Amino acid sequence: MSTDRLFSRESIIILGMHRSGTSAMSGVLARLGVQPPKTLIQPASDNPSGFWESKEIVAYHERLLASIGSAWSDWSEIDRDWSGAEPASGQTSLSALIDQEFGDASLFFVKDPRMCRLTDVWLRVLTEKEIEAKAIMPIRHPTEVARSLQARNRFDMTRSYLIWLRHVLDAEHGTREIPRVVVQYPKLMASWRVEVERIAGRLSLEWPNPPAQAGPDIDQFLDAELRHHSEGFEPSGHGQLDGWVRQAHELLQQIGQKDEDSAMQRLDDIRSEFNRVTSTFAQAFREAEAVHVDAMAKLRKQLKVKSAASSPAPVEIVAPLEKKLVEMESRMRQDQDAYLARVSELAESMRTSTEQHHAVLATLAGELRAKSEQVQALESQLRTQRDQLVALRRGFEQSTGLYQQESIRRKAINVELEKAVLNQKATIHAHEEKLRDASSETDRFKRQLDELKRTHASSSAMLRQEIARQKRAAENLAHEVDTLRDSKGWKFLGLLRRVVGRGEPQRTQSVLASDAATIRDSGLFDRQWYLDRYPDVVKSGMDPVEHYLRYGAEESRNPSAAFDTGSYLERNPDVWFAGLNPLMHYIDTGIREGGGCASGDVSQKQGTGG
Repeated sequence: MSTDRLFSRESIIILGMHRSGTSAMSGVLARLGVQPPKTLIQPASDNPSGFWESKEIVAYHERLLASIGSAWSDWSEIDRDWSGAEPASGQTSLSALIDQEFGDASLFFVKDPRMCRLTDVWLRVLTEKEIEAKAIMPIRHPTEVARSLQARNRFDMTRSYLIWLRHVLDAEHGTREIPRVVVQYPKLMASWRVEVERIAGRLSLEWPNPPAQAGPDIDQFLDAELRHHSEGFEPSGHGQLDGWVRQAHELLQQIGQKDEDSAMQRLDDIRSEFNRVTSTFAQAFREAEAVHVDAMAKLRKQLKVKSAASSPAPVEIVAPLEKKLVEMESRMRQDQDAYLARVSELAESMRTSTEQHHAVLATLAGELRAKSEQVQALESQLRTQRDQLVALRRGFEQSTGLYQQESIRRKAINVELEKAVLNQKATIHAHEEKLRDASSETDRFKRQLDELKRTHASSSAMLRQEIARQKRAAENLAHEVDTLRDSKGWKFLGLLRRVVGRGEPQRTQSVLASDAATIRDSGLFDRQWYLDRYPDVVKSGMDPVEHYLRYGAEESRNPSAAFDTGSYLERNPDVWFAGLNPLMHYIDTGIREGGGCASGDVSQKQGTGG
């Protein structure tokens, strides 16, 4: 049953076997402010603190169980095909009973041990009414329950255990889809505050009447006399039944714990085995019991009639009837014991068979696990191979696509190459035509070249003669220049120029500064080169540019590797005669007139200025 829908109200269904502490749990809830039914069954000697059960709802449950051939003391499985019989015509429905007993209460509780076997009916009706169901399952030691039933109903241990087992197994199985909590009766009696806090947490509840406020009333209610018996398992004499009861009691305490799933699985196993056994003998047991009950009822009726006819009744009339009634009760118990003994034998046989089946199943399970592991390994290999196949297919598709693209590209290239080949052939043909034309032209050029060679040979002879003549003239001129430089007149003129230059009034300091700035900006004066070349300038402490302007040029010193002062004056003797600085003349005039310098084109050999 899904719990995902929204509900407008809440209900607590208390599901526990008779004499298991359901009344104590109900009394605590009532004092915490949870709404009880309106038509409560009155307290009795076997439950002086109250049953907290609705008379109308209990009657409804009895009618419902009777309609399917069952009763509260029946321990057989209810027919699985039964889906909840409606009451007979004229009887109130369960939905109407809920409205009648609880009205529009937002939180109420309902309690009747018979509900353990009718959870499907309750959960269906509550869901239809949009009331959320939350279950509290009180459990008490099965021996205490059996002793209580023995005192109240004169049931033996075996029958009490059978009824207990049926109630707790059906209640646990029927509440797996709703919020629920198991409450142990001893813990409720010993520390109810801890238990109600745990219940509220597990079921997401808020108590209308806080525990702190309801505490004194609850303490008084949970009097020690409510606990009629003490724990201590008493065997029934039927080993399989005792084993089921012990295990079920232990497993129920694990509900809500971390190992809950394992506990529910084992409870399912017990329930399945229990159902197989009871399906064989339960109907026959019920029929035999009905015969005995009917016969005993008739005897009691006869005894009552005869006792009323003669008061006091004669001993000879009453004694035989009472003896016969006792004999029938004894015979009925003997028949019950025989049936239960047969049930126990069958259960033991089934247990042995089940253990054998479990051993076979364990072996098969081991083989199945081994096969499963092999299958998983094969599936893993298959997945790996499938992934590899997918990768290969993708790679093949990509390769095919690339191959197709490459094929298209290559076809396009081939077309272009064919066009290029055709064009190349045409070009070659044209070049061949030109080559043929060039061959004839080459022949003509060869003839002209031969003619030119003959002419050149004649011209070369004449040119060599002229070069020899010019060389002799240059040598004569160089000799005359050397003679002139060595003459006293040339040296006198140089001395005169320096004297005249030093005495000129216009060579003021401002002019020197202006010329020095011009030379520095020209890039034709290499300061470091000048100092490295002429160490005496370093010793004089004079600025290199100023030294060149005053003395260096007159002494044919070079301002840098890019300018040869002497060569410039040889090519421009008018500069020397005019007493001008050769580098300044080159900067001011020589560059514009195209005058060179001995060290090459100064535009390509710029020095570092001072």
